[in-house]
Amino acid sequence: MRTNDLFLFILIISFCSSCERNYGYILDINDKKPMSNVIVIDLNDATNFTLTDKKGKFIFDNCGDLLIKKVGFSTDTLEKYGCRPNMNCFNGHIFYMEKRKVK
Repeated sequence: MRTNDLFLFILIISFCSSCERNYGYILDINDKKPMSNVIVIDLNDATNFTLTDKKGKFIFDNCGDLLIKKVGFSTDTLEKYGCRPNMNCFNGHIFYMEKRKVK
C-alpha cells in the first residue's frame, strides 16, 4: 500500500470510529428498561435535538450540554457530556430517568 493510500485509509477509519462513539442510552432508573421517545436537546442550540429509539438510544454528531425530558419523568441536564472539544462525549454512556413523584 502506498503512503498516501495508507494515510487516507487511516483517516477514514478514524473518522468512522469517532462517528460511532457519539451515542448514548436512556433507561428508566427503576426497572432499567430502555425509554423510547425521550427528547434529547442540545442546550447550546435548541434546534439540535433528537428522540431516543425503542432501545433508548440517541445519537448526535455535535452537541453541547444536553437536556433530557419526557412527560411523567423528571427533566435532567447532562452537563459536560456534549460532543465538542474539551467535553466527555457520551460514548455509549447510559443515563437514567426517574418518574416524577405525584404530590
